Amino acid sequence: MMDFNETDRLVVDYESVAEDIGTILDEIHTIRTDRQLVRIMGSDGVYQMKNWETSVKKRLSDPFSLSVIGDFKRGKSTLINAILGKAVAPTSVTPETVTINRISYAQTPKAEAVLKNGKRAKLELSELKSEQIKRIMSELPFEIDYIDIKEDAEILKEICIVDTPGIGDLLKAFDEQIKNYLVNADAVIYVVSAKSPLSLTEQAFLSASVFPQSFSRIIVALNMVDCLENREDIEKIIDFTNKRVKEITPNAYVYAISGLDEYCRKLNLPRPVPELSDYLESCFESFRSSVNNDILLQRDIIKTMRALSLTKLMLQDIAARVNLMLSILVNGNAKSIDSLEGKYRDENSELMTAVQKRKSKLELEIDEMKFEARQWVSEFLERLKTEIKNSVSKVEVAHLEKYFQFFMMDKIKEALMACTAVHQKQIGEFLEESAKSFALSLSETAFGSINTQIADCITDISWTNIDTATTALSLGLNYASQMGLPFGLGSLTVLGQAIAGFLRQKSLSKKQTDYLTPVLQEYDSITGEVLTELDNAYNQMKKRALEQLDSIYSSQIKLTLDTAKQAKASAQDETLKSQDTVVYLNNVLSTVSRLNEILTKYE
Repeated sequence: MMDFNETDRLVVDYESVAEDIGTILDEIHTIRTDRQLVRIMGSDGVYQMKNWETSVKKRLSDPFSLSVIGDFKRGKSTLINAILGKAVAPTSVTPETVTINRISYAQTPKAEAVLKNGKRAKLELSELKSEQIKRIMSELPFEIDYIDIKEDAEILKEICIVDTPGIGDLLKAFDEQIKNYLVNADAVIYVVSAKSPLSLTEQAFLSASVFPQSFSRIIVALNMVDCLENREDIEKIIDFTNKRVKEITPNAYVYAISGLDEYCRKLNLPRPVPELSDYLESCFESFRSSVNNDILLQRDIIKTMRALSLTKLMLQDIAARVNLMLSILVNGNAKSIDSLEGKYRDENSELMTAVQKRKSKLELEIDEMKFEARQWVSEFLERLKTEIKNSVSKVEVAHLEKYFQFFMMDKIKEALMACTAVHQKQIGEFLEESAKSFALSLSETAFGSINTQIADCITDISWTNIDTATTALSLGLNYASQMGLPFGLGSLTVLGQAIAGFLRQKSLSKKQTDYLTPVLQEYDSITGEVLTELDNAYNQMKKRALEQLDSIYSSQIKLTLDTAKQAKASAQDETLKSQDTVVYLNNVLSTVSRLNEILTKYE
């Protein structure tokens, strides 16, 4: 008999969640369509409520979405084809022909290109190949938004699979689309390659864009293990990847697989590594079991819990907007809108002077972070140099040849990630503090005195919008990915060339000290390259953070002006008596609070 602990026994009744969310949406619909609320809040305010309502409904009604994401050329499409047991997702694509592919069930297979103008172009299934897609893309009148593929695979009766382009610099045009699919995904398979497991860019993306989405479980597919020589090497890569993943998030699980081997097995094609076929099949079976047990069998619970999170954000935003309008109406005496707009944007005003001071402070703080990071990394590289010297006589040449370059790259990446992790958090805190400071200044300028209630509402709305739109934490992704590619092409290439060049000198290949001599001789230049790339990374951090600061301020200006204009219009509307309007909005807030109470039982 199986023993259950308390956590195992308690699961969410997803039917109850869906029913409660439906009740909340019905009440929100009633509130936002009430003519009095429309007159008070204005069409823009009600439009935001409608958007929230639509998003939550879409989350509940759309098919369960499993997004397969990862860097370019990590075997994502081959893995999907292995799961489906047939060639469905286009493989061997290039950056010029890559598309987002949405794969769902139909008895009769078919494919259509959904264009960005909303129209569809019919495709033959045989055209889902690199050379054909390239031709079709050049002939279509508009860009392709995604390719809608219908297949009769059994698993697609339960889920929709989204095959995304690779993340990274080659495919930056898809960054926003991938983030949107990620926000709307119910579960994720994150594909990395055993040939280059969990690069700096991949770690940054996992940390900054996947982990914050609060997926109940993330499956990391360590693909292409058929490229490794033996089981021992595969196990070492699994341990390494597990360690890196656990440093980022505890709810991700790593499975070593070969999508190619499984695809060949399913279609009775020659296996890539016959001597490892049984082992690779066993590995893939563990992966498949996790997909079945942790995603497919839990899909209803996962889907409703993610809808639950979105519903909480909806109620939070609605309450903040109503509170802002109520606070402005109660405090009244808003200055001339034209005067306000001029003051908010006048570069010589006290307000703009304060904004510029905060931007200067942010620049200075990031420069200090860069200096601190340079010190950390320089000290680390010196310790690493000493470690290399002390380990020369203790390590076999065969291990040096096989693992040293990998070890060196890993250690340097680890040091850089440690630096940026500390400073990303500090920058995030600075931005949040700035949002609060801007809100106080805006409310003081508008109403002649600091009103913390108004300022808090402005902060809540602006910061919630930033946070939930994947922008706040994608800040970390942007400058981390900016660091990842230049670093990989700079200092690590120097290191790799130094080792590779020496390996060609066969006469010295058995001497550990001679083997590492080029590395030690080039160590100063390696250090210089690392620090140069570190500087570049922090410069990108600064640029992105300043852009974010401008975005926060601009959104708060628009919010304050729009709400002040609407409050003025409401106050001038003779059909809306002041006291009645206040009572009405307080009743709306009471209703929203009551709706929030419905959700507390799921916390």
